[in-house]
Amino acid sequence: MTEKRVVKKQIPYDKCIFHVDIDSEKGDKIRIRFPVRAARKILKASGKLPLPQDALQEIDLQELMEAVAACLDEEVAGDFVTVETAGGTHVRVYVAEN
Repeated sequence: MTEKRVVKKQIPYDKCIFHVDIDSEKGDKIRIRFPVRAARKILKASGKLPLPQDALQEIDLQELMEAVAACLDEEVAGDFVTVETAGGTHVRVYVAEN
């Protein structure tokens, strides 16, 4: 008897989706999605991503951008930045296949 195995094909990292989920203390829910390739280009060109500044006032955005850039350079998949501020803002940054 032959055993069949299903092998999930992993897509190239640049084809994955970069996600930023923000739940602000004011109740705003912000979901940002970019292809990883686009996120890398935006970071390289400007040093930052287009994120809502008012929802992230308690967060050091320069430090966040440096962490994101390092993770994208290393092709980290899954969650790589999670922030919960004292004021109640939750930020989750991750890369997924969709």
